[in-house]
Amino acid sequence: MKTIILIGDENFSMEDIFAINHQGSIHTQFPGIHDGYTVYFETGDSGRQFLSYGIYLDAEIEFSDEEKEELAKIPYKEFNMIAIDFYEEKLLKRIFMQEGYLRDKGIYVSPIYGGIISLEEFVAKGCIQKLC
Repeated sequence: MKTIILIGDENFSMEDIFAINHQGSIHTQFPGIHDGYTVYFETGDSGRQFLSYGIYLDAEIEFSDEEKEELAKIPYKEFNMIAIDFYEEKLLKRIFMQEGYLRDKGIYVSPIYGGIISLEEFVAKGCIQKLC
């Protein structure tokens, strides 16, 4: 499983995620705001896949100096982070490329192993596994 982080301003929340029309989804699961939100998809040969969203609590994380430098690139003093767990990069990219997928929210993207770029740049470059 892989994880990627969505970073938005202080108003960015799970409500923004709930409002997304995940095209091709067959089922959603929402046990509670702190337990995340999972969207399931039928993906043909590979069977059923999912995107699992959850609040990423920065208060519980000690950032390295390098991570603090990356976070300084974000134009928000206060920000919220939502993690997405996934298996298939192809599915994640397809959902990110949907018209309207958080495009008006000023979202930034970061794999948990470093680097931060805007969602628009991330999609345009096709970078899912590594940041370009």
